[in-house]
Amino acid sequence: MKSQWSSPDENDSFLAHWMVGEISDDQLLEMVSDADYQAYAQLRGSLASMQLNEPDLEQNFAAIQNKIQQPKASPKAKVISLYASIAVAASVLLFFGWNAVFSFSEHFASPYGNTQTLALNDHSQVILNAHSSVDYPKWFSLNRQIKLNGEAFFKVSKGSKFTVETSMGAVQVLGTQFNVLTGKDFLEVSCFEGKVRVSHQGKTWILTRGMNVRINGSEIKTWNQNNNTQPLWVSGESSFANMPLQMVIQQLENQYHCSIKYPQNLAQVNYTGSFPHQSLATALQSVCLPLQLKHKTNPDGTIELFE
Repeated sequence: MKSQWSSPDENDSFLAHWMVGEISDDQLLEMVSDADYQAYAQLRGSLASMQLNEPDLEQNFAAIQNKIQQPKASPKAKVISLYASIAVAASVLLFFGWNAVFSFSEHFASPYGNTQTLALNDHSQVILNAHSSVDYPKWFSLNRQIKLNGEAFFKVSKGSKFTVETSMGAVQVLGTQFNVLTGKDFLEVSCFEGKVRVSHQGKTWILTRGMNVRINGSEIKTWNQNNNTQPLWVSGESSFANMPLQMVIQQLENQYHCSIKYPQNLAQVNYTGSFPHQSLATALQSVCLPLQLKHKTNPDGTIELFE
């Protein structure tokens, strides 16, 4: 009669029961072939020869408890940390990007007696008269703003709004050629091509080719000029039409790197004429003769104009 374990189909765990002694060898032989029995017996012998250390249950339990008690970073916390890092990185990039676009970090200047040409990365061109300077953003093509001190002739390429800032007001264009002269409480803008908007203390003037505006303290004057394509100073001669003498003297000092003294009651006397950039003696004569002034050079090297 067959054992209750007579068929693997009746209980597929017969081999496990035999391994732990719940089924005898004879009972197993009734259920498997001799070849299978020999294989199972060899397997049992190999397992019996293995040295298995008894686990230290108390040590393992303590390790598990320690692992459970350790604080775990929740996925939400990691996500928040990630977003915070991204926000910080973006803020840093935004800060430096903002500075590069909006801060006037670049400086360009011309020396006494010489003009200098600046090519901007938007293909615009700035020709600085003697002893003048501009400040502008590094990424100028993204923020076309320039701060001017002195005098400059601008050839502006078409594009976004182009602004020249001065102490007396702002000049805005889209694509044109114009000249800007600045001084203490003084601003003069001349348009040679296109259209220019000049703003000063809430007032606005639109200049087209041949038009000029001059702000001299509280006095404002507009007029039309001839059809020159650029100011004469670009080609080596400074020309003036009813210009206050103090601005003419400023240009003389810039061109010849000298110090000129004159009676302050003559500061606002108008001068019409020109002087060359190659000879100080000729330039002084060109300014003094029309105004019936004389000049001399003092021992300290300063030049003095007098009546």
